[in-house]
Amino acid sequence: MEPQSPTPPLEPPASPTAPIQPPPGGWGTLANQAGGPPAGAPPPGWTPQPPTPQQPPPQGWGQQPPSPQQPSPQAWGQQPPQPPPAGWPPQQTPPANWQQPGYPPTGYGPPMGAPPPGMMWVQAKKPVTALAKIGALFLVVVGGFITLGGILFIVGGGILTNVGGGPYGGILGGAFAVIGAIVLAIGILQVLAGIGSWRGAGVARVLAIILSILFGLLSLAGAAGGTTDTTAGATTSSIVINWAVAIGYLYSAAVLIFAWKEK
Repeated sequence: MEPQSPTPPLEPPASPTAPIQPPPGGWGTLANQAGGPPAGAPPPGWTPQPPTPQQPPPQGWGQQPPSPQQPSPQAWGQQPPQPPPAGWPPQQTPPANWQQPGYPPTGYGPPMGAPPPGMMWVQAKKPVTALAKIGALFLVVVGGFITLGGILFIVGGGILTNVGGGPYGGILGGAFAVIGAIVLAIGILQVLAGIGSWRGAGVARVLAIILSILFGLLSLAGAAGGTTDTTAGATTSSIVINWAVAIGYLYSAAVLIFAWKEK
């Protein structure tokens, strides 16, 4: 085998600015001519490594994981329809004229002239009957006479006390004054009861009924006693007055109990 001739050295370019020209056949021919391995060949004894599989990039490198699909808010509280159990009776259709309880009938509306908000209607008071007004007027008239009598008793008691009537003048004057005050109070109560009954007051009506029954029975007893006892000097006029007062009181009590207001 003949020895190869050494590769002639490259001559530098004539000028420093001229580019270096590759030898004929390329730069790799120099290594082949020198007996070395070709350019780019692996060294002797080198074992090729299997290719490493490409690993996916870790999460968080700019890639967003796909979010699971969220249910819509409208479907969160909805439950799937459940079938009725076996043997459950089918829903019946209501009749044509059926009306749900607690609701006004069809075509019902608020009455005309409804009160404004925050106000309510008050039931109108029923008027007092004419018969009851007659009884109330009787109580007012008789109560006025009783009041006048009480005033006269008080004045008479004061006169007896001031003028003097012996050792018993002060006692008689005081007794007349007390009796006059009681009679005056009864007369005022009767007048107020008659006026209140005329106007339709319930308390005045009760008071008028009590006074009418009480004084009606007393007047009836006095009239009956004056009629049977002629020795007491009772005159016809006094008997008539007693009967008239008794009948008037009892009439007032009856109409105030049974015919006070119109139905």
